[in-house]
Amino acid sequence: MDSAEEVDLLVDLIKNEKRWRNVIVLASDDNFDCSIDQNRLAHKLGGIAHVYFVTPKASFALSNKLGNVLSVFDKGVRMYRPKFGDDDDKTSHPLMIRRRLDNISIEDRLRYEEYLISECFRASIERENLPKIVPSFVDVKFAASKANLTQLGESDAPSAGQKIEAEVAARIAAESQVGEALAMALQEEDMRKTAEQERDTYRSQLFAIKDRISTLEARLAQAGESIEIGDRPTTYDAIANWVVTNFSGKLVLHPRAQKALKSATYQNAEEVAAILSILANEYRNVLLGELRREDFEQILNEKHIEISGSISEEKAKNFGDEYYVVWAGKKNFLHGHVQKGNSRDDRFCLRIYFFWDAIDSIIVVGWLPSHLKNRLS
Repeated sequence: MDSAEEVDLLVDLIKNEKRWRNVIVLASDDNFDCSIDQNRLAHKLGGIAHVYFVTPKASFALSNKLGNVLSVFDKGVRMYRPKFGDDDDKTSHPLMIRRRLDNISIEDRLRYEEYLISECFRASIERENLPKIVPSFVDVKFAASKANLTQLGESDAPSAGQKIEAEVAARIAAESQVGEALAMALQEEDMRKTAEQERDTYRSQLFAIKDRISTLEARLAQAGESIEIGDRPTTYDAIANWVVTNFSGKLVLHPRAQKALKSATYQNAEEVAAILSILANEYRNVLLGELRREDFEQILNEKHIEISGSISEEKAKNFGDEYYVVWAGKKNFLHGHVQKGNSRDDRFCLRIYFFWDAIDSIIVVGWLPSHLKNRLS
């Protein structure tokens, strides 16, 4: 895939609400080489998934359509799952970058390929309304038994033996159908419990890592060392990656916020980055009980910044989804609001809308750096 027209068709497929197959996109280099064998993968997934490879030119066009966060380039591999949305978190559509693929063994690369295949097969059997589209053998047998019983009832002179045999077959088929449904329910319950146990295990590991990082950052701060990596960005296109590098596990830019940065007009991008740093560090420490609110208020006063509630949730309902973002599968209200300046001109007035995820102890920024709608807008 090389042309802009072909990329348009690919984007239409990715965004198609009726799509139930995964879409695998492999980015090639200028020699049309991919990190994994695209032909072998396409052969193994024939009829199960959509497999494409895109040239650097097409990757650039794809990034323009979907944004860098949800695109794929430089010999990377991305799997787009069904129900794609422009505001999806990047982890909803897993990306394997070239650097990671280049640094793993051939065996691990083949394991990754098997993972892609497994995920695509799983998606094909977990699609919505699958039992109605492709009924099970038990369902077919039950329907056939019912049809046979109906046909006998409409015939002129069925024998008593035929009627009894048909009724017994229909009853057995019905019992089998109930038994299969119960077995599936029990299996799904076991899978749910296993998934929850794995989730809790990973979450515990994540919290332990977060605590270690926080301890190291505190030691660096006490020693007068900067805990930020790299210079603060002075342009909006550099903020998203800078946030990931410096505030992972503490503050995250929702895809909607990342998209908003592309059209930002506030005159000082470096100031936006500075306030994000305050949210990720000092403000988060207040929420965790590690910094006195009085000390934090002094920081805000020195920076001429205000942090307050955004709008009442009752009023927010008048503006549709303006004050809401979907995060971790749930709809969340952007209750927090950072304000600097009182102008209605977005070039001179800064606003950052966010919410606090208490379970994962992370600040989720849903919109910046301009106003969201309210009665005055």
